[in-house]
Amino acid sequence: MEETNYHRTSLSGNVMKMNTAETSSPADDSVSNDLNAEKEMESGRVSSKQVDGLQSPSESGTKSYTQKLKLFEKDAFNYPNRMASLILSKSPYGFSSSMVGLSYLSPLIGVAVAALYTGTFGDWFIVKMARRNRGIMEPEHRLWLFSISLVLLPGGLILWGVGAAHGVHWFGIIFAMGVIGCTNTLAVQISASYCIDSYRELSGEAIVTVILIRNTMSFAVSYG
Repeated sequence: MEETNYHRTSLSGNVMKMNTAETSSPADDSVSNDLNAEKEMESGRVSSKQVDGLQSPSESGTKSYTQKLKLFEKDAFNYPNRMASLILSKSPYGFSSSMVGLSYLSPLIGVAVAALYTGTFGDWFIVKMARRNRGIMEPEHRLWLFSISLVLLPGGLILWGVGAAHGVHWFGIIFAMGVIGCTNTLAVQISASYCIDSYRELSGEAIVTVILIRNTMSFAVSYG
C-alpha cells in the first residue's frame, strides 16, 4: 500500500486483536498495528470510519475549498430552528429543555404581529394607495409592504448569528427569533396575496401551484 504523509493512529475495539503471548516494545506495537490496519482495509473488512485519524475532510468537520464556495448548504433556511436548542442550552445561556420550548413563544408573537400587519394594516394601505391612484387598485401596491422586511430580516439574522457567536444577552437571541418568524410570515402572506390579485380568474389554481412549489422547495432544502 502506498505510504502517506500523515500519522496513523492505532485502532481500538475488535478491529485488531493484540497478541498477548508475545512481548514487544511500544514502537514495535505501533508498527504492527499500522500493518494490521492496512491489511484489514485492503480486505474490505473495516471501513474508513472505523480508523481514527483517516477521516475525509467532510467526516472530520473540515470543509474543502469547493464547500466553502457554496452559497447555500443543506438546511440553510432552517438554521434558526435547528440551532435554537444548541445555542440556548449551552453556555452562556444554559436554558433547560422547558425554557428552550418556551423560547418559541417569540416566533409565535412575531407571526401574530405579521398577520396583523399584512391583514388589517395591509388592507388599509391598499385602499389608501387605490384612492391615490384614482380609485384603481394595482396588485403591485402590495409590494410596498415588503419594505419593512428590508430592515427586519437582515437585522434579525445578524442579531441571531453574530449575537449568538458573541454571547449577547438572551433577550437579543429571543427577539431575533421573533423577528425572523415575523419576516417569514410577511413573505408568505404578501406573496400569496400578490399572486391572487394578479391572477384573479386563476386564483384557485395559482394558490395551489404556489403551495406545491413552496412545500417541494422546503422538502428539498431540508433533506437535500
